[in-house]
Amino acid sequence: MVLQLSLRLTKEEIFFNEQLSCADCGVSYPEISPRTFSFNSPYGACPTCSGLGTIIEFDPELIIADENLTINEGAIAPLVKYRISIHQPSS
Repeated sequence: MVLQLSLRLTKEEIFFNEQLSCADCGVSYPEISPRTFSFNSPYGACPTCSGLGTIIEFDPELIIADENLTINEGAIAPLVKYRISIHQPSS
């Protein structure tokens, strides 16, 4: 069922339908329920950020200090900053 509403002041027509879809572009949405708006429900969460609102990514250019060095020589910048050393077992 489609409902057409005409606004007198703006002479604009607005369409509503039961399928929760747009008549112009064809985009449709699933049935709306309270869990759609719940911050801790994956059902309504953004698929890109999982509902967190941020995306955590690593920038290799900021992590790798010098591609010519080994890890023990300080190639990984965060390890150098905190002076973490990696020990390999001797054979």
